[in-house]
Formats: sequence, structure tokens, C-alpha cells
Amino acid sequence: MRTIRISKLAFLLFLMPISLNTACGDSSGGNDEAVMLPDDPVAPENGDGDMVDPAADGENPADGEDSPDETPMGGTDAVDDEMEPTPEPPMGRGPAELFGEALSEGIRFVPFEELIENPDKYDDKVIQTEGGVRQVCQRRGCWMEVRSLDDPSGENITVRFLDYGFFVPLDSRGAIVRIQGTPAVDTLTAEEVEELLAEGYDPGIVQEDGTATVIRFTASGVMMWNRLDD
Repeated sequence: MRTIRISKLAFLLFLMPISLNTACGDSSGGNDEAVMLPDDPVAPENGDGDMVDPAADGENPADGEDSPDETPMGGTDAVDDEMEPTPEPPMGRGPAELFGEALSEGIRFVPFEELIENPDKYDDKVIQTEGGVRQVCQRRGCWMEVRSLDDPSGENITVRFLDYGFFVPLDSRGAIVRIQGTPAVDTLTAEEVEELLAEGYDPGIVQEDGTATVIRFTASGVMMWNRLDD
């Protein structure tokens, strides 16, 4: 009987290490695979034990950085393809005179003929254009009539000055001007037409009711060349 009991005890002692290994896991098993070093290229696991790709849920690899595939706002898609570069003044114009505010860089330049052809396209938009002075108010210089440099017989625009903050010289006729401001298509009343005619301004085609449709231009600044001084 003693021999049998000793054998059973020895057998139980033999099974204990196996039971412990089964309950706690083998030190050479999967537990070591869950420990990752900072340089380990293997992706971390989520709570379900699946491998997680940082970009799978649309998250950026690093906080505060844009995904390289994303187009930032204000990029090339926002550039106006019709933007005309502001031309440099041709040689031979002589010194320039500035009236009102300085003309800004980066303002859209619209050729005079384009403005005449499509005035509604630029209605109430800040632009720059260029032409020749056909006529100017002989009372205070509070308006001027500007026409194309390439087609002097073409349609004119009426230029007035923002908030009457400045005027141009009375002898500006024949000068070249580059103006910055906002154009608008407007209908002059019969009274306005009569007033302009009295000041020496030709409003163009006058309707039977005495009104006339013109392109107004409110300028914040005027750059002028080749004014003939008396």
C-alpha cells in the first residue's frame, strides 16, 4: 500500500508543472509576440486582437499633419484661369502721376475692350483697366471720360472718384490712365444726361425719353501718364 501511495504522489507532482503551464501560458508562446519595441514595423493590435492600419479609419499618421493625398484649400484649384497679368507701363510714357490711393498689386487687370464687351461680368468687382482720357469735367475735374487706346472711336466709360475723395487735373485730356475700382452698368436719368451735356460730356446714345445707358466706373486710384501741362 505504501508503494502505491508513493507512486500516486509522484504522479501528482509530475502533473502540477503541466497544469501551471496550461493555465498561465508558455513563456515561449504568444505572449512575447504582443510586446513590440518602438522600431518594430508590425502594426499594433486593437482590442479584438486584429492588426490595425493607422490609415484604415481615415486618421492621419501624425496629429496636425495633412494627408499627402488631400488638396489644401486655396491651392491651384482656387486660381482664376482667366486672370490677366497686370502689364508693365510701356516705355516712353514719362513720369507717372498718382491721384487718389495707390494701385494695388494682385488686382485683376481687364483690357478696356473686354470691359466694354462684357461689363456685367465685372459688375461691382474691383479691377484695373487702362485707356485714354477723352474728356474731363471742366469745373472741378470730378469725372473723366475714358476710351480705348487702340480704338479711340469706340465706346467710352464714365469714371468718377470714390466718395469724391480726389479729382484729376482739368488739363488731363489726352493723358493715358490706369484706373482701379469697380465698374457698373447704369442708366442715366434725363436730368443727369442734361447736366453732363452742360459740362461738355457726351453720354453716348440718348434714348427718346432722354435717358442713356453707360458704364460707370468708381475709381479709388488713378495712375496718369503724359498729361500736357499748360
